[in-house]
Amino acid sequence: MASACRQAPLFFALLLGATCDSHASQREPVATQDGPEHSATTGADGSGTGAEPAFSMRSGDADSVPSDAAENTTGNGIDFLSLRPPELPASFDPSSYPDCVGDWRSEDFISEKVDSLRECRGALEYFRSGPLEGYGALLTDYQRRLLQFEARARRQGSPDYERILEYFNGELAKLDPLTGEYRKPYRDYLGRYRRDFDQVERRICRLRRMRADRGC
Repeated sequence: MASACRQAPLFFALLLGATCDSHASQREPVATQDGPEHSATTGADGSGTGAEPAFSMRSGDADSVPSDAAENTTGNGIDFLSLRPPELPASFDPSSYPDCVGDWRSEDFISEKVDSLRECRGALEYFRSGPLEGYGALLTDYQRRLLQFEARARRQGSPDYERILEYFNGELAKLDPLTGEYRKPYRDYLGRYRRDFDQVERRICRLRRMRADRGC
């Protein structure tokens, strides 16, 4: 019929115009893998591929997630969707503690013993203000970033929020100043520092009295 419409003279074309237009507007369905009623997907080169668009969600793939929402694994061994909890600071280094309380015994003269004790006192003070307080500041910053992490998950309505909240509360408990696991090295070495510092101070006073120095 289409060829007849093209080959007809002008006066026949006027009569056949409506018929030709109706046949030209009809399109044959394209058979695909899903069935004859679905049309194929046209590729960039104009060819029909029959493939579905990228990232389309089929009815059987309800649990699928985009690649940018893949689970993140942290150094804490916790996996969450799209959110990464803060990293726990490195463990406290015990080698930074100055083990010098008994060094004065190797000196022969009282003045040298006092100097050794004063040097040890300075090392203890440096440990308190440097490595020990620095470690405490790292734990405080970790706690601050935990609070920000929980708040961000709550604002974003994370689908994993229940797990995040459980993890958050567990980490806060470990940061408790009195009983927390993470702060145990800080508590232990702070106690040791105080005992050693007091011992050094008493020894200095005792030696100065032996040297006829008045007071400490």
